[in-house]
Amino acid sequence: MKFFSDESVDNRITLFLKKEGFDISSVHENTVGIPDDEVLELAYSLSAILITEDRDFGYLVVQLNKRHKGVVLCRMKNMDIQTRCKLVKETLEKYADEIQGNFTVIASDSVRIRYLA
Repeated sequence: MKFFSDESVDNRITLFLKKEGFDISSVHENTVGIPDDEVLELAYSLSAILITEDRDFGYLVVQLNKRHKGVVLCRMKNMDIQTRCKLVKETLEKYADEIQGNFTVIASDSVRIRYLA
């Protein structure tokens, strides 16, 4: 499974996931500053699930029905970086089958999946 992180994601999370063996690339490696719809399209073209901290992607995939392979929204600003890294990793592993094609929100106290298919 491939992942693509938006520039809103703390780069330490992306690097942690890469170190843990995840197939992940980032806007930071490609094209910084592109609009959200282009980020979503780039992730789709890579057949990658988008990881973001930007709530606008929820609007794009839920309301506008933009094509995607899945979006994971991280809402954990109040947590230290080590805890955030661990929580993202555990969520991606535990819900691997469910996040594909859906909109997932990782919060400090819950994981919510909105099934879109």
